[in-house]
Amino acid sequence: MSRLFYYGAICVALPVLRRRQPGGAWFRLPAGPLVAVVGVAICLVLLAGVDFSKSLILLATIAIALVNWIVVRKRPAADEGKSRHPAE
Repeated sequence: MSRLFYYGAICVALPVLRRRQPGGAWFRLPAGPLVAVVGVAICLVLLAGVDFSKSLILLATIAIALVNWIVVRKRPAADEGKSRHPAE
């Protein structure tokens, strides 16, 4: 399932990168944006068939990590200006 997200993200990035860096690619596939759209469609079709009920633990872990990140990022760093080594 994670590979599908990864492949889909790459397919979405292709037209964006082609617009931002028109001469950046050493190989250009004819109809590249069309291939990217087909790739995203394939990923969405495959994701539609995934049984997400077995991914409940993964989704709970992601939710807890997200809440933790939101709480921690708002706190100022506790050791700003302090040395990490007490002997220094």
